[in-house]
Amino acid sequence: MPLTLTRAGTRTPGQLGRPVLYWPHASGLCNLGVFPHVSGTAYTNAKVAVFVHGENFGCKPGWGSMTHEGALKSGHLANLAQALHAAGWIVVTIDYPVCSTNKSRVSDEQNLGEFRIYGSWEEVHPIAVWPEQPKYIAQAIQFIKSNWSGVTGPTETLHGRDLWGSECSIDPSKVIVVGDKWGATLAMYALLQPTGYFGFERRLANENMDWYVPRDSHRVAALVLRDPGPIDFTQFYVEPSWDENGQPDELSGDIFGIMGRGESQRRWGSGTYSTAKPTGGSIEGDRMYAPVHPQWKRQSPWWILQEQHLENLGLPMHVEITGTGYDAKDGALESGDWAPGFPLNDTANDKCWQQPHDGRIQGPALRDALATYLGATGVGSRIRLSEVRDPVTAEWPLLAAGSYAANVMAWLARFGL
Repeated sequence: MPLTLTRAGTRTPGQLGRPVLYWPHASGLCNLGVFPHVSGTAYTNAKVAVFVHGENFGCKPGWGSMTHEGALKSGHLANLAQALHAAGWIVVTIDYPVCSTNKSRVSDEQNLGEFRIYGSWEEVHPIAVWPEQPKYIAQAIQFIKSNWSGVTGPTETLHGRDLWGSECSIDPSKVIVVGDKWGATLAMYALLQPTGYFGFERRLANENMDWYVPRDSHRVAALVLRDPGPIDFTQFYVEPSWDENGQPDELSGDIFGIMGRGESQRRWGSGTYSTAKPTGGSIEGDRMYAPVHPQWKRQSPWWILQEQHLENLGLPMHVEITGTGYDAKDGALESGDWAPGFPLNDTANDKCWQQPHDGRIQGPALRDALATYLGATGVGSRIRLSEVRDPVTAEWPLLAAGSYAANVMAWLARFGL
């Protein structure tokens, strides 16, 4: 039975034909889509691959972001989903609350009295700015692992049948996450965090559970990430002008939309602390713009990796970062420019890091960090068996869409997955 990535007559795709909520968020966006097992019959102890969408920097909600328009429509991750499904894995897609930056523009008049937010209620709310979004990825994983069984008997979990169907179960120790673009960035940030970082809510598994009953962690067996980035916010450059040099709206006007909407006074790289009163009524006039503090920018995957949590020794990663820049202000950027804590904003020498998934700058740095994780303590660990591919390293070239799935499947098999 081939994997059909379509809706099942409802707003949630999958085998059950109804939404499965992993969190009772007011937006209704905390949904899981579970796709049928290849056998078409009851199954037990299946492995699970959770796909996280990332279109428009997580600013585009809905299943279309992963299935109809995004990574599972065709190409690398679509091929991987089909391969996992054929091998008996359960494919799950998750949705999460988004930050709708492109719905937060002032009116054409640019007048303080004319200010409004564009878009319907569903488009504008909720505003899940960074670093809130990764929490929902962690909660989805906790929900999946805690509700692993729909098999009648003492092992049946509260929502097991809702997720997997009657008399079906998964192996909670064999759950992986596959992230696309911003979804890969979310996954990397969330799943590098240690057990206990994200609080466990009883309603995820059983309202009547005693507080002292062990809960399933958000930790997973492996990460497969395609085009994460930026993995280090401290170095990332955001274009001060709108729609210039290829950067999308979410990353222009000196605003990193994931951290602050367009009407915010917070600015990414510039900013002043002037207390002068605005003149002329212009919303962009002499307002007091506050720059994002460098410490806040450290809430990014690279810096979580530097915390060297012992649990991460058991977390292997398969990563591809394919970007080669926008060829404007970043044409001379190279791997040796990597400098955590310092913005790469040398416009005069075309050394600005302005493409989020630029593999030239991120690939070699991430590969070295994983290969040396925890020094002597990490020798022989799973994280040391990570693969990071980029467009500039001959030993680790990018994979074609036709060979990507086979490569990832062989890599997963090294870990009994």
